[in-house]
Formats: sequence, structure tokens, C-alpha cells
Amino acid sequence: QYLVSWIQLLSSVPDIELVSHLPMLLDGLFVILGDQKDEIRAMTQQVLNDFLMEINRKNSTTNFKAMISVLLGHSQSSNPSTQLIALIWILRFLELDGANLTSYSAG
Repeated sequence: QYLVSWIQLLSSVPDIELVSHLPMLLDGLFVILGDQKDEIRAMTQQVLNDFLMEINRKNSTTNFKAMISVLLGHSQSSNPSTQLIALIWILRFLELDGANLTSYSAG
């Protein structure tokens, strides 16, 4: 809970560009998303939603390739909520930068 709160606080500071550090944070956030406590899951989901909205605004500075493998892994999670959120992210990444992500497709 402390870590998610800290990330929320940092992301609210206008001078700090956390999206550029998201490749290092994303896996941990998805792991926390599987926490047993509803409050922690809700906080983490909100942080992920906030990051995705920021990516939508600043997609030209987003390193999609650095994060797609993490998302593909979590899309196969045993937790349906984690799967859904990972798939939403993957869909959005494909909409924003699909031409550069084709090497990650099956077949």
C-alpha cells in the first residue's frame, strides 16, 4: 500500500515524468494488482488507469516495446481482473503503436 501511495503521489507532481520510468514499475504494479486486499487492488488499478490516460496524452514519448512483454505475461495471469487490465493495455498499445509491435504477435 505504501509503494502504490508513493507512486500516486509522485505521478501527481507536474515536474516528474513517471511514464518514462513505467517500464521499470509496470510488472510490480501488476503483481500488486493481485493482492488480497480490496483497497490495495483498487489503489493499484487507479494508478494503472492514470498511467494509461497519460500514455494516451503523451504516446510519442512512451516506450511501448519495453512494456509489451510484461503485459503479455500478465494477460495470462490466473487472476481474471489482472488479465482484463493487461488486455486493455495491450489493446491500447496496439491502437497507439501497433505497427511497431507486430513482432510480438503470434505466428
